[in-house]
Amino acid sequence: MPSDHDPQRMHPEMIPLVDALNRLPGITTHASCTGKDGRGMWVTFQIDSLAALTPLAYCLDEWLRVAWEPEPEDPSFFSLQAKRPGFWPSWCDAVVERIDEWLK
Repeated sequence: MPSDHDPQRMHPEMIPLVDALNRLPGITTHASCTGKDGRGMWVTFQIDSLAALTPLAYCLDEWLRVAWEPEPEDPSFFSLQAKRPGFWPSWCDAVVERIDEWLK
């Protein structure tokens, strides 16, 4: 399933994280926000099976969490969320590095 993300319309700070998430098998991103509006940053994504969450769980750290965001007609939607308000580039960088490491 292709990602709905258009790099031309995304916050540039989110592109490395979104690209990395889309490289994980079975994960397709759909929307993202830096959280600069006072909320925490987030990325919504869809999985093609529960097994797709295993590598993502390995790549997370103590600052990010996965939340289940089921759609009424499709329960495969989740979001990656910051545990604190705002955008934290170091958190994104750490997750991107872990994804790259896991994919090697």
